[in-house]
Amino acid sequence: MHPTPLLLVLLLAAEPDAQPLRSTISPAEVQHQQAVALAAFARWKQQQHLTAQAEKHYATAAQLDPDAVTPKRELAKIYASFGRETAARELAAAVVAADPTDVEMAELLGRLHRNVRRYPEAVAAYQLAWAAAGKLPTTKQLLILQAYTAAAREAGDTNAEATAELAALTLLTVEGAAILKAGTLDRKELDNQTAKHHEALGLALVKQGKPREAAGQFRAALAIYALGADAASKAGVLRQHSHRARTAMQQQDDATAMAEQKKYLAGGPSTWEPYRMYAEILAKLPMANAVEEFRDLAAANPANPAPQWFATAAQNAAGQSDAADTAFRKLLIKMAKPEEAELLVGSYTQARRLGELVQHLDRTFKASRPPGYNDPDRDKDIPLDDAKPEAQRRTALLGAAVRSQFHRTPGALVQQLQRTTPTNADIFEVVLSLNLSSANLELIASLLQEAVRTNPKDIHLKVLTVVALRELRDWTTLVRVADGVSRAEAGRYYPSIKAERAFAFAELGQRRQAFDVLNEMGDQPSFRLFSVQAYVILGNYEEAAALCREILQLERLTADQIRSAKLKLAECLAELGKSAEAERLLRDLLDDHPDDTRLLNSLGYSLAEQHRKLPEARKLVERALALDTDERRRQGDVQTQFGGILDSLGWVLFQQGEFKAAKELLKQATSSQDQIRSPIAWDHLGDALFRLKERAAAKDAWQRAEELYGRTHLGVQRDRLTAVRDKLKLVR
Repeated sequence: MHPTPLLLVLLLAAEPDAQPLRSTISPAEVQHQQAVALAAFARWKQQQHLTAQAEKHYATAAQLDPDAVTPKRELAKIYASFGRETAARELAAAVVAADPTDVEMAELLGRLHRNVRRYPEAVAAYQLAWAAAGKLPTTKQLLILQAYTAAAREAGDTNAEATAELAALTLLTVEGAAILKAGTLDRKELDNQTAKHHEALGLALVKQGKPREAAGQFRAALAIYALGADAASKAGVLRQHSHRARTAMQQQDDATAMAEQKKYLAGGPSTWEPYRMYAEILAKLPMANAVEEFRDLAAANPANPAPQWFATAAQNAAGQSDAADTAFRKLLIKMAKPEEAELLVGSYTQARRLGELVQHLDRTFKASRPPGYNDPDRDKDIPLDDAKPEAQRRTALLGAAVRSQFHRTPGALVQQLQRTTPTNADIFEVVLSLNLSSANLELIASLLQEAVRTNPKDIHLKVLTVVALRELRDWTTLVRVADGVSRAEAGRYYPSIKAERAFAFAELGQRRQAFDVLNEMGDQPSFRLFSVQAYVILGNYEEAAALCREILQLERLTADQIRSAKLKLAECLAELGKSAEAERLLRDLLDDHPDDTRLLNSLGYSLAEQHRKLPEARKLVERALALDTDERRRQGDVQTQFGGILDSLGWVLFQQGEFKAAKELLKQATSSQDQIRSPIAWDHLGDALFRLKERAAAKDAWQRAEELYGRTHLGVQRDRLTAVRDKLKLVR
């Protein structure tokens, strides 16, 4: 096959004997030419629909010429289409920084920020997109403004929201004739768009505390809607009552706000927000009977359950507890929205009736389980019919609402459990998830053990107890709780509960007992990986590494099993002093899995431990943190970060001599759910504090590390327990 002209360019640039080029072109220029050729070749691959190959060529071009924009631009689009959104966002940001007029990249950047709930950053990106959008078609400009407005609303940036809405109104007014001439919108559609933007601008002005200016926008919208006779126009006219209510609330005229909102509700809106707003208004009017108001609204609008929910919440607030309990039980059967679950949980929390809330949780959680789920005498060979999606959704909604409500006060539910001692495992699961990093964990573990004694056949309770005991490093009790759990009884929990029991034996130094448990499980690859971990706990790294290699020779391994075995092998090699081999293995894995947070974190931390390639180590761990944070934000968990990565990044910064920054990250790590009982994280924090001459704080951190090292095999690894005791001598 003859090389293409593009390949000839590459060959010429790389040819060792090309002396004329070497004498006239600098190495940087050669790399630039290679990057240009590769980018052109990648474009040709894209045209042939060979996107994966194009991605590799663009990536190489970007490495050869870091200042080139085109490879980054194309890579950003490819990564976004592949689902590698964090990488795409980083590249789009780099392109926009180099060229703020690149509308496409600014739009992409805004969208990627919104996907992970980075709303202020999305606003900034859409601002750039709009600033450079002047030559685009009007419809495209309107789409940009629509996204700009949505991001501003999500960010709570009322200034940006008002700016975007005003820009949209101006565009529709100035370009209205051209829009009609082009046939993009007809007259009715143009009028409706204009009226909606008047409304939206008015709402933004209300948020800014400008009720008079807002009223002017609402009047402009009303004037347009009043000209129409269709359903959308009539609904627009009706909405103005709600807008007047908002402006009245701004002016603290609650009586007018109530009257106007009631007129709007008479039209029977189908959404939740108008009723929530009415409840807010009624709460400011002590003479108003909220229960009766919402009952009347419920009778007038039976298709919308919202007024029924608010009527019941009003009963709870008014002290009509029995009636509220009965009504909430009926509503719970059909609960389908997060707002409903949040209202119920908030209602009982504000009424200080946590016992009744727990009863509702108990009833709802039990209803989501199939018949026979907790029946110790059922035939275990007959699988349960677990298809109750609606009931399971209600359980998920309630669980999420409880976690949200008690995120900052997790101990409140623990105290209630202590008083009521429920045995429902699902309630314990919610409470345990809230308290894994709190001082209440020992109490929860005690309550769980009592629940297990009361319900000895409930495997879910035993699993939760094992989780709590593992977090407490109470290995002896864990062995006892997990002891005697048969395969038939444990069902799908069998591998995990048996593995935890084996690990507990290993932590206690009881090798024979640990492998007796593991050998009972069988020789499936996932079970053999449990044996690898047991060897690691026992400090037998040669055997662990050998077993990893055996596993990797097996057929039909899943991709995750291969990755886990190689990651564990790298850990063992590092402990055996074979750092170079471990590094090669991790880098090979990263080539195939560039967005794997475990790999990025492991390699970065390993380099930091060796005090090597610290700038690269920092980039690796920062990338792991960005990916992890993005995934948590995507799932709605915007308040937490993975403490293990924070610890790694803090340790890298410590090795770089940035002790203050390291201290802050390590403090976050030791406060996180997954690292609060990590002796290594506390040890690292003590080191940073000591270097900052905060001797008393360093002593506290090292003492905590000493205590935790004594409960786990980590204290034996590299003789860390002895090392931390030596450090404590420095601060006595």
